[in-house]
Amino acid sequence: MNPMPTNHIIEILATVRSTLIRYRRAIGYALLGLLVVLVIAIATAAFIARETMPTSKLYSLKVKIYEPVVMMTKFSASAKAEYATNLIESRFQELMYLRDTGATDVAIVSPLVARATETIGITAQHLSESDLRSEERIDALLTLSIPVKAMETIAQATDSLDPSEDAFEELRKTISKTMTTSVQSYASTTDAERAKIFLGTHIERVTELLPKVAPGSTAQRIALTRIEDMRIALEEGDIGSALVAILRAEEILIVDGMVWGSERGDGPDIAPIASTTEGQ
Repeated sequence: MNPMPTNHIIEILATVRSTLIRYRRAIGYALLGLLVVLVIAIATAAFIARETMPTSKLYSLKVKIYEPVVMMTKFSASAKAEYATNLIESRFQELMYLRDTGATDVAIVSPLVARATETIGITAQHLSESDLRSEERIDALLTLSIPVKAMETIAQATDSLDPSEDAFEELRKTISKTMTTSVQSYASTTDAERAKIFLGTHIERVTELLPKVAPGSTAQRIALTRIEDMRIALEEGDIGSALVAILRAEEILIVDGMVWGSERGDGPDIAPIASTTEGQ
């Protein structure tokens, strides 16, 4: 048998190589197309899931894909902190939904608590890195603390949420400690007149909120106690403690409105308290 010419062998190898390259390209394009379709499908599902509740099978897409992706579009620390605070408010709305629908199994509530815990840590970090003014940072911490306190309140008032009560309490203590530290630092490093103006702003807010809670309600009693704490602190010249007290009063009054509805009854005839900083 005559041996195959060398040039013919080279031609065959070239043909095989060319065929393999074409197949490899075709497979590559097919895999790339499949990947694009998969990404689009996941992104679409995540977008659809953005309004879902913890009882939905799509909820994990919401908290693990949609929310982190949106967070990536926030470039400044203050923008990230604001979005993270919005996420905590979403967790509150979800907990309200679970309470109202009776879907309070630990298996459903636990992922919500875990996500809230993670978000609070992220928010505190972004706030510390933000370029917000001191007063703006304190107000941001108050805005964050309100839904956290509201979640703790719901857990305390709902028997089926008892297993989660401790977790919500720890969340509240974490943000409470952070806010108190920030306020005391602000009071010790800020001009007294500026601090009094900031205090007066929150006194005005409490004056507006206080008549809206039901007479004799827990919220009213706590708020009045905090107002008295503020008055004592002012008499002692302790602006930091006075500011912490009035922020606590504001927090409980807003939480009362979120959880129970502020307009539950006509409040008592309460004298304005905005003048408590005068002469200090």
